[in-house]
Amino acid sequence: MPARIFDSNLAFGKGRGLRLGTPVSVVFGPPLRSADYDDPRDGKERYQRAAERIMARIAALQPPRITVI
Repeated sequence: MPARIFDSNLAFGKGRGLRLGTPVSVVFGPPLRSADYDDPRDGKERYQRAAERIMARIAALQPPRITVI
């Protein structure tokens, strides 16, 4: 299941300490079947291509829409 974390850099950025109370979002995509990313015909490049396909699915996840009242 692809998952992506948004705004973690705001809660714990490089060179800064943890900022408690900073909103962080986790978005989950639909589950992946192995057939979605793994193709035995890829030969030597099988694992690299599988990783690229999985990362593309994660990168496609969008941040949640937050409604402020």
